[in-house]
Amino acid sequence: MGVVEGNTPVSPNTWEEVKKKGDAAIKTWIDDNMKGKSCVIVLIGTDTHRRPWVNYEIKKAWTDGKGILGIYVHNLNCPNNGKCAKGPNPFDEITFKRGDKVIVPKVYDPRSNEQINLDKTIPVGEVVYETSLPVIPWVCITNIPDRLPYMGSGGYMQTMIKDLASAGLKLVLQINNYPEWTPSSSTTDNRLVLSDVTYAAKSPSDPTMTASGILHGKLKLVMVTPPNKPTRAYIPAMGNLVVLSSGVSTMNVISIGSNSSTTIALIPKCIAKISTPGPINLGKAYAVNHLPLPPPVDFTITADYDESCDGGFRIVDLGNLVVPLQLRFQPEGNQELTPGNQEILLKNNDGTPNGFALGINELGVHPVIFNQWQDSHQPSLTTSKRPLPLRYSAQLTKSGTPLITGEFSQQVTVQVTFR
Repeated sequence: MGVVEGNTPVSPNTWEEVKKKGDAAIKTWIDDNMKGKSCVIVLIGTDTHRRPWVNYEIKKAWTDGKGILGIYVHNLNCPNNGKCAKGPNPFDEITFKRGDKVIVPKVYDPRSNEQINLDKTIPVGEVVYETSLPVIPWVCITNIPDRLPYMGSGGYMQTMIKDLASAGLKLVLQINNYPEWTPSSSTTDNRLVLSDVTYAAKSPSDPTMTASGILHGKLKLVMVTPPNKPTRAYIPAMGNLVVLSSGVSTMNVISIGSNSSTTIALIPKCIAKISTPGPINLGKAYAVNHLPLPPPVDFTITADYDESCDGGFRIVDLGNLVVPLQLRFQPEGNQELTPGNQEILLKNNDGTPNGFALGINELGVHPVIFNQWQDSHQPSLTTSKRPLPLRYSAQLTKSGTPLITGEFSQQVTVQVTFR
């Protein structure tokens, strides 16, 4: 709303002030802000479906006859946390009807960026990635028909070549039936001439010299220098990578680029290591219903690079390598979990279920799902931000079964890798 119509975006402080006034005030505030709007666009993240006021806005918009569209945003790259997990569609929890007809609102899930994973064993000359190019129809007009159309490097090809070279790769294009073409950093040489094209009068009544055709083919990334250390290259979407020229003017051209970014990585699974704080004292819990449980206990897991991984490497050689992390928490002893695997059902040291459960939250708000790799919601591991502290908290809850007194302990193994 603010971007399109010039309204001031809502600040976190404004929202907090509204919430303090209670549910009725929140509804009034939402209703007032939705007045005059023709549609509601819901940005869907990991936990959007759990937000009660998002659900209220969706239902309000539908009742008022406004358009509704969902857009998944989990593939957006946060500079600190990378991507998040894809959340459920909040529209699935609501029935949308017009008369007797059930309507399913559209949800757009933008394509995630490509990731190409390398390893040290790839030989020189091997194609590590190949994809078909979109079909591109073209028309060229000239007053010098002896000069054939050609394809050449665009203004951003030099950047592309440099980024690929940092991962030991080169770009090769196979266009129509022509020999494979490797674009260079120069925009004035190493051109692919469309030698089977001829200019001819547009029609018997129009002498304009015209040629037309369709470009199709494949894009390949080929190994030139196999990497010998962990590396990660990010290649953003770029326009003007390749141009199609009539053969006469370097200004009047068809510019061709990419519409999605790509990450190329050689990162061994063992690149990261963690250290845990050891035993965590959760306090005393009393088997009396009206007594409160101990508060959550904060603890820190420390992540760093493992220089002994994959034959060894030096951190100084990693440059500005960024490693988004995944962690897995595994209860020892084949312990039973609550539905959803978010809590461990605890037992006293003699094996008797004691009526308590243990949950772990990341940053105090993101529940850990046991026995499952989860993307970290915290900053990525980098060569300039290490060792990296990861904040968690552990808390006891009541499982709903009878409370049995006794001592208990629970061991949890924590594993880390990159995502």
